[in-house]
Amino acid sequence: MIVKPNAMAAGNGPHVDEIGGRMIVASRYADCLYRLARQAYRFDMADLGAKLNNVARAIEAMAHRIGVDQRGVVVLGRASRLIGAVEAIVEKTSKRTFLH
Repeated sequence: MIVKPNAMAAGNGPHVDEIGGRMIVASRYADCLYRLARQAYRFDMADLGAKLNNVARAIEAMAHRIGVDQRGVVVLGRASRLIGAVEAIVEKTSKRTFLH
């Protein structure tokens, strides 16, 4: 039997890819939350901006745990819904500001 040098690593490939993928998504969500926080500050929603910054920092701090723990999928799902809701609020506010 011939054993390839990376045979052991290849067995862990999909699991490692899943962890890395979740960590990348967490990082992108944090970046998106920071962007939305800046927009919230621009539209005089400082309280929302501060809270979004807090959530973004928490996601960054927990990125490794989000990647390795199955509950990370739940965290990412909730962050996704939060981002969608805040994007809608910011868009609505920006349209209202533009019209006035």
